[in-house]
Amino acid sequence: MIYYELENQKLIGKKVETFLNPIKGFNVSKLLLFTLNKDWSIVINSFKDKCLIIPQIDAQRLMAREEYIFNEDFMVPTEDSRNLFEQIVKKDNTDKKLDLTTFILAITYSCNLRCTYCYQQHTDKLRRENMTDEQLTNVLDIISKYRMDHPKEEIHIGLFGGEPLLYSTENLIDKVFDFCKKNCLKVHITTNGTHLNYYLKKIIINRSIISVINTTIDSVYCNEKTRTYLKSNVQNDDVHANTAMEILKCSKTLLNYGVSVDISTNIDKHNKNELAKIHSFFKDSGFFEYNNFRWDIGRVDDRLFETNYPDILCEADILKELENIAIPDPKMHAAFIKTGYNICNKIGKLYGQTELRGKYNYCWTSSAIDKVFYIDNDLNVYRCTYSVGHREKSLFGFSKENLNKYCLSNRSYLDYEQCFNCNLGGYCSGGCKLSFETDMNKQCEFEKESFRLLVEGVLKPYLKSKVDYLDIGE
Repeated sequence: MIYYELENQKLIGKKVETFLNPIKGFNVSKLLLFTLNKDWSIVINSFKDKCLIIPQIDAQRLMAREEYIFNEDFMVPTEDSRNLFEQIVKKDNTDKKLDLTTFILAITYSCNLRCTYCYQQHTDKLRRENMTDEQLTNVLDIISKYRMDHPKEEIHIGLFGGEPLLYSTENLIDKVFDFCKKNCLKVHITTNGTHLNYYLKKIIINRSIISVINTTIDSVYCNEKTRTYLKSNVQNDDVHANTAMEILKCSKTLLNYGVSVDISTNIDKHNKNELAKIHSFFKDSGFFEYNNFRWDIGRVDDRLFETNYPDILCEADILKELENIAIPDPKMHAAFIKTGYNICNKIGKLYGQTELRGKYNYCWTSSAIDKVFYIDNDLNVYRCTYSVGHREKSLFGFSKENLNKYCLSNRSYLDYEQCFNCNLGGYCSGGCKLSFETDMNKQCEFEKESFRLLVEGVLKPYLKSKVDYLDIGE
């Protein structure tokens, strides 16, 4: 049988023998099959990260068990071959491991906004008091001791929340800045941007220790659609600070002073049409001309299924919207591609997304590559951005001893029997762990349908333009 493998945006010709009897290591039910056209079918092996284009007639014979294949491209994990696939998954992460630890301080769970889609601020479980000076001193002391015990590791500091840049947290911000200056460390800040103007002078003065300011706008001209204030009788300066224009003005000032700024846009059904408008604004306003600027595109989601947010999109929906941007800028980066990551990589549709994860991990938090710890005002430690503030999701209490003995997990399809036996398992690996543990069936159905839409709406159109002019590699 002649078939083709999709890799690096090329179809590479291959040949394989077929057999009339079953072959060990071949299980057709673990392969994904899609009809491309009257002549060709798409076979996806998520466990070996293979996207194969085979003749339609051969696909029908394989699915009907009339013929069998023995070839590594078609090999899937069985109980007999589990050890082999365990080594593949382990090696994929081990080869990329970093000598880097990031401590992100959730210095408060208070926030002056209640964004409509926020996974954090819609819960009543948060203790919204700021970290005390004593708590922060303890945290920074532990980081210092950890650093002394791991002299070869690079240490990064982050500020998170809630909203870290509140008026009430200024003394804590000053303390973190002083710590970073004393220890020659960099700090990044994740902020909703509403008080950037208030903190602007302080950030500029301390710009030598600030690695990046991460802020958010969901629209240039109607940003308030997703953002509401905790109090209805807010002061005029707060209303003004909520507009995207004020955030963008402050961002431009920071860029001019050499501070790196990442502006994120969270996409759902109500603002998906804003993507091209925001891109045009950044282009026309000169943002893309700054080397220290970056635009990140995220996807609104509901990881714990607690917001019941109705306007969530799947990966394929946003990818199709991105195709409306004629010439994407290299400073534009996707940050939402999970289950479809490996397929998008093959067809050159990652839009600059570079996530520190293994090939068979759902996201960076399920991988052992990127060592990141979130510490909150109760000195609880969290691994995942979405779990922060949910005490039941805490890994351990923050201490040097607990840090030294904790091992990052390498979560993949091997951890769940249903994923091991699912043909999407290698790409999904159970999806988001939080969603999987909250409602496994809902999570599985969402990922399966999202991947089907990715194939139908993104992969198939791409391949149909290729099969008539096969680019056969050497």
